[in-house]
Amino acid sequence: CDVSTELLHSAVDAIRKSLAEGVRRRKTSPVFRDVVLDRIRPEPDLAAAVAGIDLAVESVPESLPLKQETFRRLDAAAPPDALLASNTSALPVAELAAVTTRPALVLGLHFFNPVPLMPLLEIVRTPATAESTIDAALALARCLGKQPIVVHDSPGFATSRLGLALGLE
Repeated sequence: CDVSTELLHSAVDAIRKSLAEGVRRRKTSPVFRDVVLDRIRPEPDLAAAVAGIDLAVESVPESLPLKQETFRRLDAAAPPDALLASNTSALPVAELAAVTTRPALVLGLHFFNPVPLMPLLEIVRTPATAESTIDAALALARCLGKQPIVVHDSPGFATSRLGLALGLE
């Protein structure tokens, strides 16, 4: 889901080009490309996009008010047992969870770019995040072939803080 049909089509085109490049470089197969493309369903309406989901991952720009508004909308539209995750790299996930009716089901899933190539996935837990939510995120990470680390909701999480420390050194 995105704010306009044009952006949705642009995103699908970018995915299509990335997969084509992967096939060209023999990093992936044509079958994999086709399976991925068959699973994408661009949907301009948020409620329609999240109907029947188990997990929503937002990746709007790094603006706390924008992410909070997105979480309010996701909370209202998604099934009540759906997990809500943010791909934020540094914003407080607890402040996103606080605007929902389901803080136990809110977490951070910080993917690194380029997502298909980078194995690390930070799973960010808040004080309110349920253990079952973390367990589900760990299972998802492993299904995606990612190497998950669970971190507490703190400024910059683990990787940004470590990067800063290494940079200063």
